[in-house]
Amino acid sequence: MPGYPHSESDGFVPLPFGAQIVPALGGPGAPVYVVDCGLVDGRPVVISDGPDHLVRVWDLASHRQIGPPLEGESPISVWSLAFGTLDGRPVAVRGHGDLTIWELTGHGRTDRPAEPRYIRYNARGSIYAVACGVLDGRSIAVTGAYDKTVRVWDLADGTPVGTPMTGHESVVRAVAVDVLARRTIAVTAGEDNTVRVWDLSKGRQHGRPLTGHTEPVWAVAVGMLDGRPVAVSGGDDHTLRLWDLPDGRQIGPTMTGHTGRIRSVAFAAPDGVPIIISGSSDYSVRVWDARTGEQRGMPLTDGRTLGIESVAYSLLGGRPRVVAADGYGFARVWNLDAHRAMGAGSPTRFAAELPGTWTDPDSGDVYDLTGPLVDDEGSEWKYVDFDGFEPLVTDTDDPRLGLSVVFAHDEWGFSDIVTPGPPVPAFTRITAEECPSCGHAADPDDEVTIDTALIGFLNCLRHDPTMTDETYREMEGATKSLRNSAGWYLEDGTKSTVEKLPDHMGEFLGLWMPRSISLGSDDDEDRKMEAIGQMVVRLAGWLGERGHLSAAASTAMAAEGREAARDLPAGKSAGRALKRLIADSPYAFHNLEPAEIIDEWMGDMTITKIGRGSLRFTGYDDPPQDMTLPVPAELGDQIGSGWTVWVRLVRTESAGWQFNQIGTVFT
Repeated sequence: MPGYPHSESDGFVPLPFGAQIVPALGGPGAPVYVVDCGLVDGRPVVISDGPDHLVRVWDLASHRQIGPPLEGESPISVWSLAFGTLDGRPVAVRGHGDLTIWELTGHGRTDRPAEPRYIRYNARGSIYAVACGVLDGRSIAVTGAYDKTVRVWDLADGTPVGTPMTGHESVVRAVAVDVLARRTIAVTAGEDNTVRVWDLSKGRQHGRPLTGHTEPVWAVAVGMLDGRPVAVSGGDDHTLRLWDLPDGRQIGPTMTGHTGRIRSVAFAAPDGVPIIISGSSDYSVRVWDARTGEQRGMPLTDGRTLGIESVAYSLLGGRPRVVAADGYGFARVWNLDAHRAMGAGSPTRFAAELPGTWTDPDSGDVYDLTGPLVDDEGSEWKYVDFDGFEPLVTDTDDPRLGLSVVFAHDEWGFSDIVTPGPPVPAFTRITAEECPSCGHAADPDDEVTIDTALIGFLNCLRHDPTMTDETYREMEGATKSLRNSAGWYLEDGTKSTVEKLPDHMGEFLGLWMPRSISLGSDDDEDRKMEAIGQMVVRLAGWLGERGHLSAAASTAMAAEGREAARDLPAGKSAGRALKRLIADSPYAFHNLEPAEIIDEWMGDMTITKIGRGSLRFTGYDDPPQDMTLPVPAELGDQIGSGWTVWVRLVRTESAGWQFNQIGTVFT
């Protein structure tokens, strides 16, 4: 399985084919944080950059990488990437400490990637935003940077066009290029809470700053609305605002719905209908009607619990697609026609030859899921973490049951995993005699499904005299997340769609229980997490009593819930203490300027050794392999060996590698 060390059990099928999964872009070994779309040699592609500092080109139709990665000087951080043209040829332009340009024509025809070309920035700090356009017949890049300036560069000869444009009072976080009254303009947004418009021919600001945001603005995009040029912006205040560029005023309502920082926006008009696409740290991509400001459909999510870093829009065969990169390093592709996911989780062929199998899209290994999978130590996996497990296709006589993995999308990242199969006779009918506390009776002609089972469980909770209203509401929220699962539903042997599947019938295999503590969470979120643990314990017993779960599965599921609820207080206390410890160091995030950092590493590290005055962390990538952190003895007593912690490390010339940030603790 991806992301986990494993060996083949007796159930391994040594065949190079099976359930063919179109993978997500990126992931382990090819992480994606920033994306943009364009055409190379006539085909739609996605270009990406990630923490390994390699720019990759992906075929949007097949989701496969084209050619080798594009290499250049390693930037301090991954901030900006844009698709542009130079003399009619496609190029990729990356902004970091400098600008790097790669020619894309013919990429992938040979094993040799294009050589990079550099435009030296020669100013303090990083380039945080870049966009491409044409000015007076010249191909240009426009940059926004840490030094608060907006600059224009000639892509052909690398020279600056005019002088740096000033006006922003803080870091410039976003740039877009458009044409207004036949003049090329740039629209920028920054940490001074403003959006600004620049006349690039004159090299100065056009009109007054566009104000209204109450927090830093991280994203901006441009487009046309009913024949007039507009810009859309979003940021830390969780809102989107639409601006009429000729008049310099906000139009339409402020768009609300996101619950986290809006990191990226795109403007598009599929079939002539103007829409806005936004990606946020609340894990979701949302689509908005640009005319009304209303959200279209449900948020696009895939169950992962790291924020969206970048969104881009493209057409594939004339139909709209959205590419969204998340904090895990994956880029998911969404079909806006059907408002559903493409790629990972979207099987391309019904695997009639190999019933009950899953194919690793990276290695081609095929696994028989009817037998146990074992790790390198010979232990069976009882719970499958969806972060390392892509959906699969299995053979069944009833196409309604061609479902293998169901994800529940909710604010806690709670998931249920279901195996396919015919209606299970062991599902005992829920009758009033069996459940006197709630009096729930099922129609004897109805099949008992996941949906009806969970409704019965909620009815029992509702009539439990020991249940307080507050606890019931929290358990109800956790339970309903299971009922709102989104799954991959096979309509026929050649295509699939993503649908809500409350009527799926099959055996419960298990539940993935969240065991993580976000150090920024408040007491209300902590209480919800505890409620999830309590709910899992009760649900395990309830399902086991009625034959929906085997005795062994019910016991294991209840133990998982109890352990999660038990670990939460210790993990929260220890994690926040670690966060304070690192925040007080001279190498903490708020104490370092970007220019002081010569390298960085972000990812999960496992606590492998606990001493009386230190903790040893082991990472999975290089650098580093091991880091030791001095801690008070009493803090070490609170921490469990094997806990995993998300960290950010930085390397400076004076001190080498140091802890810089700490985030989620996985217990």
